[in-house]
Amino acid sequence: MSHHFTHTDPGSLFQSAFQAREDGRDQKAEARSRKAEERHIKFEQSAAAREERAEAREERAVKRAETREEREEARERRALAREEREEAREKREEDREILLEFHSLSSSQHKITSIS
Repeated sequence: MSHHFTHTDPGSLFQSAFQAREDGRDQKAEARSRKAEERHIKFEQSAAAREERAEAREERAVKRAETREEREEARERRALAREEREEAREKREEDREILLEFHSLSSSQHKITSIS
């Protein structure tokens, strides 16, 4: 087996070594750039996720406030209805008393006229 060696210009060896080093730097720079881009994408995704969670929390807070307001309004309506029922009950009792007095007077008047 014979080996054939060719003489290479030292300048071209230097040039190819230099080029290899530059290629390595380019690859490292590209890798750093890719990693930076990936970090940026992850940051954007996590920022978007945080924003979505904040919006969801806000929506839940609004719903809680609405249900709290609705419950308070329902309590107020029930209290008002209770007051109205109580007033109606009192009015019926007053009307009943007036009616009883009227019947009592009417009955007394009837007795007086029948006696005379």
